Amino acid sequence: MRKTLISVAALAALAFATPAFAQEVIGVIKTYDDGTRVMILEDGTRYTLSEGVTIKAYKPGMKVRYIVEDRDGTRYVTKIVTED
Repeated sequence: MRKTLISVAALAALAFATPAFAQEVIGVIKTYDDGTRVMILEDGTRYTLSEGVTIKAYKPGMKVRYIVEDRDGTRYVTKIVTED
């Protein structure tokens, strides 16, 4: 019984230690705000750029592919590239 409880506790701890779920998305940039580091797509979806991610090479109207992670209810872009 004790081994079962320890195993269940270890699995629960591992579940909370798992990194945020990442998702690959494609969209078209509508605007970007340097001050807040928020990118808005043409469909109205808003994403915050993670530290180290730059958008300077991308302009409104460009189709991009990006990786998004949800952290504490905020959607962060962790990588961005142009979509061919």
